[in-house]
Amino acid sequence: MATLRTQQRTFIAIVVFLLILSTISFLNINRHSLSNFRGYTSQQSELKLFTSIETKKPTASKATEEANTATAAPALATTSEASSSSTSGTSTSTSSTIQSKPTGESTSHQQFFKYSYYDTTSNSFKVVYEQQPQHIPRSEQEQKETEAKPTNKYTTINEKPSILILSAIGKDNPYGNNRVFVDFMKSIQTIVDNQPDFHFNLGLSTNYITEFENIQQYIHDYDSELFKYFRTITVVSAPDLEHLPSTGSTDGDGLSRENRHDDNKQRLRRRLIARCRNYLISNVLSLETYTLFLDSDISEFEHASKFIQFLVGSKKDIIVPRITRGETSDYDRNSWRGKRTKPTPEQLQLMDENKWDQVDYVPRDVESEMFHFVNMDNKQDLTIEQQKLSYIVPLDSVGGAVLFFKSYIFKQGAIFPTSYIIGTTWDRMEGYDGIETEGICYLAKPLGYRCWGMPNLVAHHVI
Repeated sequence: MATLRTQQRTFIAIVVFLLILSTISFLNINRHSLSNFRGYTSQQSELKLFTSIETKKPTASKATEEANTATAAPALATTSEASSSSTSGTSTSTSSTIQSKPTGESTSHQQFFKYSYYDTTSNSFKVVYEQQPQHIPRSEQEQKETEAKPTNKYTTINEKPSILILSAIGKDNPYGNNRVFVDFMKSIQTIVDNQPDFHFNLGLSTNYITEFENIQQYIHDYDSELFKYFRTITVVSAPDLEHLPSTGSTDGDGLSRENRHDDNKQRLRRRLIARCRNYLISNVLSLETYTLFLDSDISEFEHASKFIQFLVGSKKDIIVPRITRGETSDYDRNSWRGKRTKPTPEQLQLMDENKWDQVDYVPRDVESEMFHFVNMDNKQDLTIEQQKLSYIVPLDSVGGAVLFFKSYIFKQGAIFPTSYIIGTTWDRMEGYDGIETEGICYLAKPLGYRCWGMPNLVAHHVI
């Protein structure tokens, strides 16, 4: 009997021991799993935190402003505008791989946010002024109408036609004698005022730091007035555009307002203008339907309140009005249709040998086969239709004093050629005709677009 009890006690002890081992094993396994789960949760939390830090937009805090000032470009910091602004440089987020939009600085009357950029690779500056969002409360009826509209993942572009007004501003009295930037802006205002059917944006370029500062100061001071007309205003400056990268020489050397139309200055002058126009439109053009280039020395528009309406209403790809200057009724002679002269064999030989300092060729009109707007000056010879403001004539070339075109044509490659493209060969650096605005028609034609003119719609150039 005693033996049986001993065996029973031994058996119970073994069972208890096995139960204890089983429990310990179970606890170890669960503790390991719990540890893994906690580690995974911790990693997820860290990942979310890191992501939120990377994508978080900067705020206008003192620390951010100090960081912006520290990262500002040295060249821009030398200007008075930059030294007074804590947001001249490009703000960056905590992550070194993601760059956020820089914090905006409000203009004088808080109508625009100003964003300043500097590109070290090209030594170029870009300042963008954007209207601050206006939060207008909607009525209950407007909210119901909005909710009733079908949704679409695409946003309709340009329910109203949008027009980008551009001007590449040069040196040496670029607005004309006794005129300044404010006078040019007053001229622009006459054609954008009271135009409810259109949206307008403005783009300006100047490669001279003093004028670059002056323009920014004007926008800062007169933002309330500009707010009425423009959703965005962009100002760019690329001083290195004045230099030829291959030689280091300056395109603008020796050019002045007095000699800019001399024959021996045309090649360099037109190349410089083309470079500046291309740079400006490439940096500013976004979703605008139309682009209107204006020379900064255009002073007045006849029928100003309807000027834009006539250009848009023409429905033409590329179109120009007539430009007058004092007693000259057809000043911009780059608007033409017909034939031009060609170089002599000797001149072509010099081009083949790239002896451009010896090339004195300038394309001229073949008088008997050339049409300019001046050909329509005798009103007695014109029909009633030809005397209408809306009358349109085909052109082979356009001028650039006032130039209007559909924006998507430029986006397809019809840019302003920076060299003479007519008469080029593999031997020559360039040809003998078709530079700048004259060349844009040449490039647009194979794309299926044409150039046109409105001889009775007039803009005035300063004298």
